[in-house]
Amino acid sequence: MMAEQFNDLDLSLDDAEGLTANVRSQMMRSISSRTVPVSPPDLNYLRDHAGLSDPSIVDDWRPEAEDALRAEVAVAGAAQFLLDTLNLDEATKLLRRDTTVVSRQVSSCQLLAVQWDGRPRFPSWQFHEGNALPGMAGIVEALSSAEMDAVSLGNFMTRPNDELDGLSPVDFLVGGGDPNEIVALHDAVARN
Repeated sequence: MMAEQFNDLDLSLDDAEGLTANVRSQMMRSISSRTVPVSPPDLNYLRDHAGLSDPSIVDDWRPEAEDALRAEVAVAGAAQFLLDTLNLDEATKLLRRDTTVVSRQVSSCQLLAVQWDGRPRFPSWQFHEGNALPGMAGIVEALSSAEMDAVSLGNFMTRPNDELDGLSPVDFLVGGGDPNEIVALHDAVARN
């Protein structure tokens, strides 16, 4: 089944192996549903108060199915992350810079690069109209030092946020928003 997903995504064997290793690493860090059994009183409470249209869903829940669903979600998230990144050559072409300049921008926290299978990958969300997002130099360092994996960070940066009047952090920055607000918001999310 996984091989079909990789083929559907048109991933190379190297990318597929890197994706598998990354997902395995993420899954090892996550808490398995098997480690948190649901007690009979909790099941009764869920049946009575969860507002489910079909309370039998609680009876049909199985830890193995939960783990399989979590793994499927992790694979999909990692695959989407990989598809939404640029390699070094693509980033240099987009920015119209040579590899030395782009590498220096990464070293000086002006661009975010994550290591994927030993090579830098550049999340595409950090680029706008052929340049790094406005304010990236100020937020890359704060975001890089956080205990957040690259997939979660990408979700944080691209999803609408009520604290930003429904804008994603990316859209907020493109619109001229203060990068310090993104750093503060990220810190608040990371603490919770």
